[in-house]
Amino acid sequence: MNAKNGLIISGFLFSTLLLISTFVEVEVFTRADGEVSSFSAPAHADFSDEGVIQHIYVSEGDFVEQGDILVELDNEEQKINLDIFTEKQERLGKKLDILHALLEEQQLDRLADGQELEKQVQRFVLLSNNYHDSLKNLQQLVAIDSQKNQAITALVEKKAAGSMQTMDSTQKVLRSRKDLLKVKKEFEERIVFEIERYEEQLREVSNSIRLYEHYIERTYVRSPVSGVVRQVNFSQEGKFISQGDTFAEIIEDTPQPYKITLNVSASDIGMIKEDTDVRLRLDAYDHTIFGYLDGTINRISVDRLEESGAEMFYRVEVVPERGFLQYKDQNYPLKYGMTLYGTIERGRISLISYLMSPVIKHFHEIGHI
Repeated sequence: MNAKNGLIISGFLFSTLLLISTFVEVEVFTRADGEVSSFSAPAHADFSDEGVIQHIYVSEGDFVEQGDILVELDNEEQKINLDIFTEKQERLGKKLDILHALLEEQQLDRLADGQELEKQVQRFVLLSNNYHDSLKNLQQLVAIDSQKNQAITALVEKKAAGSMQTMDSTQKVLRSRKDLLKVKKEFEERIVFEIERYEEQLREVSNSIRLYEHYIERTYVRSPVSGVVRQVNFSQEGKFISQGDTFAEIIEDTPQPYKITLNVSASDIGMIKEDTDVRLRLDAYDHTIFGYLDGTINRISVDRLEESGAEMFYRVEVVPERGFLQYKDQNYPLKYGMTLYGTIERGRISLISYLMSPVIKHFHEIGHI
């Protein structure tokens, strides 16, 4: 009787539990391994020329601004040549400034003055070595005309000369003035010629400067974007590199620089949808101290990817709600390549379905269902 009652009670309890499990729902989760990856493809910082690495200015994990120099090849020869041509450019510029000033004085002073012209010629002689001899002749001519002008003017003022002499002296003064104006014009022409000559030299020097600046710029590797340096491929100075080699990759600094990539088993992917919440636990940070990081599924890959072994996986992209974990008011950022696993909420199913799912799966595998 006791055994019979026990069986009845056991059957009743089992039926009751079975009935209850039909209505009671439980949360079902899928766990998947993954890692932190960049939201957009990393930018490559490549060498534009071949050469020997002279200076390395950054290391992995450093933040750089767009345009910052990351590494520099040996460019001492180019810099020396650039300094030489830059100094020559400055000298030519000063010469041209003096020549333009002389020309402006000549054009403003239309009435030739012998003494002033003589000073200008002396300045021009000091400037131009090529025309040193010819300009000395100009100086002598101006000096003679100046003496004639002074002598005749003195005679006229003292009235020491007669009318014929005065007229003759006046004609000589006019001729002297005419000769002086001729010298002045020749002097202006010489200035213009020298200006054109120096301007041509300046253009050639400026082209050389631009060329060496281009050569030097090619020895720099600059950051194509603002972001964090990762995977530096060359860390030793003195190493020879080839054109096109990648020095480093830069993870661009964006409002959402990182994403989480999870490998979800093909058997679980059917119940996972976009915009589903995901809880992430990073291996690098103890979850008992730093807690978890929440995110949302952004994209589910269309094609399956075969990982190690025969099991098939789908890649699921998760956008974290923030790029760091917090502990005691301090932020601990995500870093490229960190490993983790995520817990994805698949929904709610009845307790009986959850308990029977391994049995049903087994019968499916052996072909009985």
